[in-house]
Parts: sequence; C-alpha cells; structure tokens
Amino acid sequence: TLPSEDDLMYKRYKSIFGSWPYQPKKLFPSNNSLKQNFRFDFSRWWSMDEPIPGAGWNGTCWVMKRPTRTSFSWQKGNHSNLSFSMSPTSGSYLASGKLLTWITPEAKNELQIYINGHLAHYVWVSNDTFQAEFSSQLLNEGYNNIAFTSVIDEKLGLSFALEWVSLDPVQ
Repeated sequence: TLPSEDDLMYKRYKSIFGSWPYQPKKLFPSNNSLKQNFRFDFSRWWSMDEPIPGAGWNGTCWVMKRPTRTSFSWQKGNHSNLSFSMSPTSGSYLASGKLLTWITPEAKNELQIYINGHLAHYVWVSNDTFQAEFSSQLLNEGYNNIAFTSVIDEKLGLSFALEWVSLDPVQ
C-alpha cells in the first residue's frame, strides 16, 4: 500500500524525488523546454565540475587568475565533440569560442569546426576567439553536435585548450 501524505517516509521520499511513486525524468527535455541557444564552458563552480557532454576532452582544468577562475579542457587526440539539445530559430546562427592556449601554432591554424557534420567556416576575431556564421538549417530540433579536429603534439597527445563555446541566433 502507498503511504499517506502525512507519513514521514512519504514526505522524505517526495522531497528527494519530487513524486510518489518515483517517475524517472527523460534524458533529453521535451522540445517545448529546449533553449534556442547553446553555451558550454566546462564548469562555473570550482570543484563542482559537470560531466562533459561529448568525447575527446581531457577533463576540466582550472586557471587561477585573481579574482577569477577559468575552467577549460584540453582536446586529447585529433577529434573532440560536444553534444547538446536545442530548438533553433530560423535565420542565421553565430558559433563562437575561445581557446585558452594551444600546444603548437599548427594546432590553432589547422583547427576545423563542424556543426552536425558540416564544416563551419570561421574567422579569428581576436588572437584566441573564433566566430562562424551559419544557417540555422544546419541545426536539428533536439539533438545536435559540434565537433573539432586539429593536429596534436605526438608526445603529449594534446592539441588546444577550449575555454568555452556558444551557438546563438543572429539578431
């Protein structure tokens, strides 16, 4: 039998799981709750790293420059990606990102970025920040992927350190 709402165990269970009996949540949110943009920066809170939603990354690292802390991750190997869900608007999108550093000049110069398998033609807007404008038709309703390829230092197996990446509708 189910416990009553006055039962202490019922109250504890409901405060943890939000329902009785427990109903697992979907892996990806429903489309009506998806955002129209994507931003990922490896972590915002010191020592509370989120799982990286992709592959080819070395784990979250930190740079301590008082008064701020900056999270980043090295691309390990030639390929890495980030997976995300969104509900794109029509029109154009701007992919932006910032590299904290790179292992060799070739790692930066030979960087290629793919949006759902399509090569994004980007420009360096500063020494460490890239931007690429592309059609929203490259984005899917729901699951999407941004991938990076570059050369690596054969001895270290690393390429570049990504601080953040975002995809935003062009206003």
